[in-house]
Amino acid sequence: MKRVAFVLADGRRLKGLVNAFDPVEMRSVSVREVDAQEKLIRTHDLDVQAILAAFFVDDLFSEERRGSASERETGEQAPAPGTGGRRVALTTVWGERMRGDLLPHDSRGMWYEFHTVDPKRAANLKRALLSRRAIARKRPLPDG
Repeated sequence: MKRVAFVLADGRRLKGLVNAFDPVEMRSVSVREVDAQEKLIRTHDLDVQAILAAFFVDDLFSEERRGSASERETGEQAPAPGTGGRRVALTTVWGERMRGDLLPHDSRGMWYEFHTVDPKRAANLKRALLSRRAIARKRPLPDG
């Protein structure tokens, strides 16, 4: 099971477990909403068109646990090496600012794969899938 935090077009956020998520191949995804102990709260069937972004993470509740000694230590590790995408600074439509490598996820340019270069984010975020509708602004950054 993959741990994913979804941002939905209606402004809601949903954290849960999924077997798989590929917005190009799927029309809907079944998300098992869980609590901090990963006990099932309820299952949601989401239409892919309702999803703006999917953040694949190691810990769904790291923001709530922020400040623990172990997180401060892991938050200092270096980001993963470059992924071959374009290095960008972007702002999402919900106001979040991110820096990282952006790669096309599909041939029509509807979805992008994002890998952060922010050390604090890299401690938890494996990768993100962002719909074109999720990106308000992006600007190129120098590599490295």
